[in-house]
Amino acid sequence: ALRVAPAHLRTCFAIAMMHEDRNGEDEHHEGREEDGQSLLQTGIKSDEKETSSGRNGSDGSSLDMLYTIEDAIDGMGFGVFQAAMLTYTGLAWMGDAMEMMLLAYLGPAVRCEWGINANQQGGLTSIVFFGMMVGAYVFGAVSDRLGRRKGFFIPAVFTFSFGLLSAFAPNYGILLLCRMFVGLGLGGVPVAFSLFMEFVPSQKRGFWLVMIELFWTAGSVMEAGLGWVVLPALGWRYLLAFSCIPLLLLLVLYPWLPESPHFLVVHDRVPEAQEILKSISKLNKMPLPSGRLGRKEASSSVEEGQLQKKGLTPKEALQQLFSREMRRTTMLLWFIFASVAMTYYGMVQLATQLRAHQAECIDGEPELTSDDFRDIFITAVAELPGILLASGIVEWLGRKWSLITFLFSTAIFGLILAFITALSSAVHSASEVVLLFGARGAIMGGFTILYVYAPEVYPTNVRSSGVGLANAFARVGGLISPAIAVVLVDAGAASAAEAIFALICVACSLATYCLKIETKGRGLQETVDG
Repeated sequence: ALRVAPAHLRTCFAIAMMHEDRNGEDEHHEGREEDGQSLLQTGIKSDEKETSSGRNGSDGSSLDMLYTIEDAIDGMGFGVFQAAMLTYTGLAWMGDAMEMMLLAYLGPAVRCEWGINANQQGGLTSIVFFGMMVGAYVFGAVSDRLGRRKGFFIPAVFTFSFGLLSAFAPNYGILLLCRMFVGLGLGGVPVAFSLFMEFVPSQKRGFWLVMIELFWTAGSVMEAGLGWVVLPALGWRYLLAFSCIPLLLLLVLYPWLPESPHFLVVHDRVPEAQEILKSISKLNKMPLPSGRLGRKEASSSVEEGQLQKKGLTPKEALQQLFSREMRRTTMLLWFIFASVAMTYYGMVQLATQLRAHQAECIDGEPELTSDDFRDIFITAVAELPGILLASGIVEWLGRKWSLITFLFSTAIFGLILAFITALSSAVHSASEVVLLFGARGAIMGGFTILYVYAPEVYPTNVRSSGVGLANAFARVGGLISPAIAVVLVDAGAASAAEAIFALICVACSLATYCLKIETKGRGLQETVDG
């Protein structure tokens, strides 16, 4: 009854009880007086608290109200700041695409110049994916522990430096070593994706995360164009050097890159996050919510150590990824990332390999005709309609069903291509280009949706680690793809390679169906428990 009474009544009641205690039995006098004093203090404290609240208004001062990073970003909307972040992080995506797409040209060119065999040619691609597999986890953990900026800068330095050094490699061994370190740096590029996502309003996050993939497609198309122009005239070394330009721009503009406010709040650096939000508010010309910045209360099952300033160690992050809440999602995503990447890079390599494996070497270069370069360029352009279609359905069908749709479409194109190839040893160029165009556009759409889903499904304190590890398995898939797209085609089994990629997509779509969480319209979680 005392707990629900007004403060002034509780005070009076406490005094009355003290008066009654003084007239009570002697053996209980001391103990009851202490009880009365305790109640008196409770009443006085409550009275003071209500008086203080009264001074600030009946509902409390607006300064006592908390708002989260999500509230602030959603309130300010997508504006000038987000457009600048889209451009900057998009450059990282463009550089990643160019470094990956040049592998389709590098292998055949080096094979002609140094006389390497098919397995060594495939090794130039596989070693990059091996480096990416390591770098994806390492730089994901660095990003979650030390910040998105450092997790973004270090791999950019690796990729640019060793990408440029690759152009001066004197032999196959040195080139292989340089490409491995390029792969190590490329493994950290997905940190840019997480960084951009943490600045995007939740209302249309899926749309804008799809839009950043346009930079990947721009890089793919640009590399196809560079290959068409540079490779016949100047050779593969100049192609490697020109492909580093977007990474150089990244490093020049790096001093203006802000840290993620999500990361700062989770690691108890709220004042720094507040300053960044003020800068965004100024650029977007939109006010911040009233009150002060804070974070969602962690669930009682979450240990305080999870939100220490230094962040989770790699071991702790791994434990979180395999917690009861995230275990199924993590394992399924590893399989899906590996399968989608294997198919995507397989389609990229098939576009070149189906022509280059029959070409003669002239003056140390593969004899690819202008029509061959044109067809390779057309299949690269296929990524654009794939991304645009993904942007149209990601918020309509949701993440899971959009991904399933693209995977089944890729399987259909792949199986038709395999069937036609099996019937004729020489596939008609027009049919081959149309089917490869469809398959590459569809798998690019699927890859795009996957990169929307994964950062959304993981909470802030393990987001980069979770996406980084998933990307590590994507690199495993990329590492395996040359064994199918290069070795099998070189052995005259092109139809088998195309059928394998199609069946992988079928299995991958079933795994996607088994994912429990749909992230469409879901806010970003701070920790595993919410």
